[in-house]
Amino acid sequence: MNYVMLVSHGEFAYGLRNAVCMLAGGDREDVIAIGLKDGMGSDDFAVELKKVIPTLGDEDQLSSWSPTLPRTSCPAGSTG
Repeated sequence: MNYVMLVSHGEFAYGLRNAVCMLAGGDREDVIAIGLKDGMGSDDFAVELKKVIPTLGDEDQLSSWSPTLPRTSCPAGSTG
């Protein structure tokens, strides 16, 4: 399966995922969202990201990560 991973500061990624699901007519397992919350450090964010990664398929295939298209609110910033 191909995935789109939305990464942002705050709630932007979650809101964008919600909009995509509304337009697509239902929940989308192939669209994943994660946001860097206010006060969250990079180590905490990495922990949250690792919680999302297992939803992307078989652990043996995680090194290849299936075809995944990451989209961030700031590609060169703290979420990129």
